[in-house]
Amino acid sequence: MPLVSFEKTPLLRIMINPGSGEDMSSAPPANHPSQVKRWIGGIVLAAGIASVVAFYFWTAAPAVSQHGPATPADAYYSLLVQGFRSGHLSMNLKPAPELAKLSNPYDPALNGRYRVHDVSYYRGQLYLYFGVTPALVLYWPYVLLTGHYLFHKDAVAIFCAAGFLVAALLVGRVRRRHFPEAGMGATLAGLLAMGLATALPVLLRRPDVWEVPISCAFACVMAALLGLWHALQLRKGAVLWMAAASTAYGLALGARPSLMFGAAILLAPPLRAAACDAERMSGGRPRFWRLLAAAVLPVGACGAGLLLYNYLRFDNPLEFGQRYQMTWSLEHGLRHFGPDFLWSNLRMYLFQPVWWGTYFPFVKEIMPPKLPAGQIGVENPFGILANVPFVWLALAAPLAWRGRSAEERSILQWFLLPVAFLAAASLLTICLFAGTCGRYEVDFLPAFVLLAVCGVFGVERVLAGRPGLKRLCRAGWIGLLAFSILFNLLISMRAGGRFRTEAPDQYRAVARTANWPVHWLERQFRVRHGPLELRVLLPPFTGGRYEPLLVTGFGPEADYFYLTYEDSAHIRIALEHTTYGGPSSEALSIDYEKEHTFVIDFGSLYPPPEHPYYPAKPSAVAAARQSRLRVLLDGREVLSGLSPAYDASPWSRYLGYSPFSANMGRQFTGKILSRRTLEPPELPELDRVGPATLRVRFRRMLPGIGEPLIVTGVSSRADMLYARYPDNGHIVLGLDHWGGGGPQSAPIAIEPGRTYAVTALMGSLFPPSAHLAPDDPRRRWFEVRFEGKTVLTGDIDFFPAEAGQVYFGWNPLGGSTTSKMFAGEILQIDRGG
Repeated sequence: MPLVSFEKTPLLRIMINPGSGEDMSSAPPANHPSQVKRWIGGIVLAAGIASVVAFYFWTAAPAVSQHGPATPADAYYSLLVQGFRSGHLSMNLKPAPELAKLSNPYDPALNGRYRVHDVSYYRGQLYLYFGVTPALVLYWPYVLLTGHYLFHKDAVAIFCAAGFLVAALLVGRVRRRHFPEAGMGATLAGLLAMGLATALPVLLRRPDVWEVPISCAFACVMAALLGLWHALQLRKGAVLWMAAASTAYGLALGARPSLMFGAAILLAPPLRAAACDAERMSGGRPRFWRLLAAAVLPVGACGAGLLLYNYLRFDNPLEFGQRYQMTWSLEHGLRHFGPDFLWSNLRMYLFQPVWWGTYFPFVKEIMPPKLPAGQIGVENPFGILANVPFVWLALAAPLAWRGRSAEERSILQWFLLPVAFLAAASLLTICLFAGTCGRYEVDFLPAFVLLAVCGVFGVERVLAGRPGLKRLCRAGWIGLLAFSILFNLLISMRAGGRFRTEAPDQYRAVARTANWPVHWLERQFRVRHGPLELRVLLPPFTGGRYEPLLVTGFGPEADYFYLTYEDSAHIRIALEHTTYGGPSSEALSIDYEKEHTFVIDFGSLYPPPEHPYYPAKPSAVAAARQSRLRVLLDGREVLSGLSPAYDASPWSRYLGYSPFSANMGRQFTGKILSRRTLEPPELPELDRVGPATLRVRFRRMLPGIGEPLIVTGVSSRADMLYARYPDNGHIVLGLDHWGGGGPQSAPIAIEPGRTYAVTALMGSLFPPSAHLAPDDPRRRWFEVRFEGKTVLTGDIDFFPAEAGQVYFGWNPLGGSTTSKMFAGEILQIDRGG
């Protein structure tokens, strides 16, 4: 029968058979209730495994490389394999000849037009800094077998799926061998934990070149742990399993050298063999030496090969290419590792909770602690003890060997203690790095989760004879697991806003559904959205200082409206969009003793565009509400323009108080006499389509980095009009047609503080719903005028963009051409004409 053959699948047979080696030929008849129960359990486990793997590929499917390769053959790892196939270790990509002529080709102020981001440049060749193992075990074999190359996102999904399947096999074998008391539910929970509570969903949300070696190392480490567990049995084939584990861990080092110290776990089987031989008073130790050789030689060969690979590329076996990387920073001038980074990184990786918001995806970033000097950056980490509470059950792992026979206790101790060492060593090593990043947590979190799974099995076993307490504990660990998985899914859907921009239709459907309960509550409590009117009495002037008037949002995703007391007759009001700054008003004449009225109209005072407050279809009004800025003081407009806003709700508004940062002051010392939400103003002009004229003031930020003026479309199908600063007195206007680049203007002279008119005639400013024929020439129209003079023109096959997919002054779509936000000011936008 199909079910019988289905059950004989090795992975499922191992996981569902509760015995410890029974002959399946003595199993009950096929129609026996216990056998039927096993079949049902096998189907459930198969569905769970298939669902996790399907989720991996669904998550990775819409991802877009930030480097914009047009074909898989243009992906970094594909270019590396092409180099290998051509007989050299560099990528099959020639650097711009201008790099060699620069006084310092690694200086981002000089190489902006020529660098290939995050690639190492050495002696006129380009090398891949990232680990070589993915190229050897997947990219190269794949192209040999199929004749085709892989996108990075495909490789990450394959590695994650392979690692999860190996982890599922490991969990099943450990459960079958040592925890027959743990039922099918505990087994399924262990599989789901290894698949969905290990930060892999976060990794898969941006499966790019950075994530390829991390996912590859995850798969290799899981394979090494499976081989380690088998080798610890000290039975026939232990030496082969040991060699396989050592080889797998050596390949993991080739992907992630930061896992180096964890290689000590490979000594567990030979040391256990020595201990067992000593207990049995055997005369010699041939088993110890065979296992030791199998443990050391393969990983040693991999390490030697890696050192040789480095030497052949960079003339230094210990140089991986980091100091020769071309990035936004001068890499060889940075200190990448140091003990002073340890404590702050430990806090962020272990203890720092995320902020929780009101609207989907509900989770925000952590609030980083005070960072040590030299810290490179913080990119979406989260404290696993605070946000993935399932890992606390790792503390119950010692229950796994309680009340065991000597042999079983020995096997479990020699397995679980090395897993704990691996988790700790990987965590401490990555905490010495100058940067903190959520994707790095895949280096250590799966090991912690594996310990927690064994802790659950131990609890189930110890409480097998106490059903009441067992049910209570089961409810507890199920709750911890459910929260941990939910957190992983939500944080992945939030990560970098990529789900929102890469799969906007899917995101909108999920977000609107998830926001409906909040929308219902808002209606019950009669919550209103719109401009906020504040009647205030300013404090007496005692000296120049900052004070917050209105703060919206959470932690590092907050917007601050604050007052600057200039002197006894003047103030300024300004906006700080955390991390990106913001505009400030001119000095405003003020009477400190009189009552004044501020009206603030800003995106954070409205729900996000995916909220049921707006129509289901992408709306130009919804998009504009999120970026429109207007402040009135006593009826006079004092601040206006465009600025992106972090999502906030009426429950995350703080009047006259800053709970997050004191940089703009902690407390408003005047009096807020009243507050009132006004009706949202009509914005009929937003229904207009076609050309856009922007009145802008430029403010130089970083040389060589483009700043977005107009962005249209979705990730991977976007067009970006940007401004770039070649020097202090000039700008260059350019168009980036995603994956194909575009033209740039000659340098244009500008003066600081002066307002300029930039007119863009772009076909993507006509949405598909506009009353234009598909072959209307205006759909390919491209012309840019600066102060009425044409500076760019051409014929572009623009990507289509809906009315709600046009962004002025900010780039939510990613890519490597522009920064996230225009650093100057967009004072006015006129559409049509």
